[in-house]
Amino acid sequence: MKFKEFVEFAVSNSIGLIYDDSYGVGMIIKEMMKLFKNNEIYYVIFTDMNDRRTKKFFENLSKADEEFGEVLESVKAIKIGRSREVFNNNLFAYIEMTNDIEGIFHDLATTVKKLDERALIIYDGMFLFYRICGEKTFLENFEKFISSIGNFRGVTLIPVMSRVNESIAYLFDLVLSVRRLEKPYNMGRREYEVEILHSIFPQLPPLLAFKIIQDEIVEM
Repeated sequence: MKFKEFVEFAVSNSIGLIYDDSYGVGMIIKEMMKLFKNNEIYYVIFTDMNDRRTKKFFENLSKADEEFGEVLESVKAIKIGRSREVFNNNLFAYIEMTNDIEGIFHDLATTVKKLDERALIIYDGMFLFYRICGEKTFLENFEKFISSIGNFRGVTLIPVMSRVNESIAYLFDLVLSVRRLEKPYNMGRREYEVEILHSIFPQLPPLLAFKIIQDEIVEM
């Protein structure tokens, strides 16, 4: 799978990225943003704690990659939290974090439906609600969110959770796993495999899509 093809699929289809390590999925998001730098990018971030962690991570990536730092400044943030502060100081829309999960998803759907269909959308931290409100409530509201949008698209980041992985395949058009390899000969080098787990596209069957070696995407 070509990485550019993966990004193009993300613009018009829904992709779930299951990951066991923040660094690996961060490299994918960084390269996606750079590849899409001439278009609109929306970053939907859930909770203030996740926003703070993302800010630190992106700031460190920007120090090593000047081009990414420039792209990051133009990314439009949609924040779900108790504070309007966002990782890049470019707040596009704010939804207050409350106990009303249904209301939050409703407001988010209203916002997302207004976005340009050619824009890249990244959802970071949505599955934190899975831990907050439980599987049944989360999935019910997530399904309503998808239905109300009509064309659910973009990349949703999903941290590894023992049970949720089995129940999300039907929610996305394409599901990939980002898994860090533990090899004795790596000698401290970070290496990841990005594998297609589920796909509705005949041209993209389950297979090893690409690798990440340190900060480089390696196409297979």
